[in-house]
Amino acid sequence: MLIDELRDLRYFVEVARCRSFTSAAIRLSVSSGAVSKAVSRLEDHMHKALFVRSNRTLRLTTDGEKLFARVDDAYLALDAAWTRRDGGNISGTVHLSTFSIYGRVHLARYLPMFLEAHPQVEVIVSVHDNWRSTGRDRSDIRITWNEPLDEDKVAQNLAPQRLIMVGGPGYLARRGTPGSVAALNDHDCIGGIGPNGSRIHWHFVACEGGDHAELIPKGQVGLMDEMSMAIHFARHNAGLTLVAPEDVEEELRSGTLVRVMTDHVITTRGKSASDVVLQYRPRHRLSRAEIELIDCILHHHRIEKRP
Repeated sequence: MLIDELRDLRYFVEVARCRSFTSAAIRLSVSSGAVSKAVSRLEDHMHKALFVRSNRTLRLTTDGEKLFARVDDAYLALDAAWTRRDGGNISGTVHLSTFSIYGRVHLARYLPMFLEAHPQVEVIVSVHDNWRSTGRDRSDIRITWNEPLDEDKVAQNLAPQRLIMVGGPGYLARRGTPGSVAALNDHDCIGGIGPNGSRIHWHFVACEGGDHAELIPKGQVGLMDEMSMAIHFARHNAGLTLVAPEDVEEELRSGTLVRVMTDHVITTRGKSASDVVLQYRPRHRLSRAEIELIDCILHHHRIEKRP
């Protein structure tokens, strides 16, 4: 029946958005088994594999990407129509937490447009730079990076969070420019301090060859809060640090900071780039204001990804 095929297609869309059968099931308020069977039926019907499955990751195949591109916007439009079925203006208060880099680079761009479209919605924003933030615990919507995920929330990857290494010209003139990961052991590195009090490890993957190296940053400065302070310490020649490139565009243009180790992809979460993750309660437990803001966030990142 057509209704069954549409349901299977809807389940596929949620899995593709979440990159997880479990998260999709939470969002749809059904079992993981029901979602898995629906996707399998759809694959059998199309005679094509839609996902590449492994123990650690779930990603779309080329055929899956093509199908998702065709149907995702249609289902978002249906979701929007459904949430507006009772008419009237959307109102209420939404609590959102995020980390400071995301707040400056992304949230500050799209939130004003969302508020203009929904003048009766109030958004309380908690911006933080580490896992200890208490404000995030009260948030309806969380946008996180490099943080533990809430098991009772749906999680969707929004975008990779890139990092680059920078230092002040005075520091580099005094200590030299590192040419390898091993050379960083002779430098002052300004890094973060994890929940257990130890330094957060840095991971380097060579752009050519893909060799991976892990470093425990050593230096006189370690940061437990307000990681954005690393930029100011580096600018005043206290050492080398990792930052989001969007956060130091002006400093790089003016020469107050210099990028180093440009031949490596750098992360703090293993070999692969860390992702910015959107988290929220299952959709049936959300208010209309929360749903509208979540859809606004997803729409922003679909636009950001377009060439």
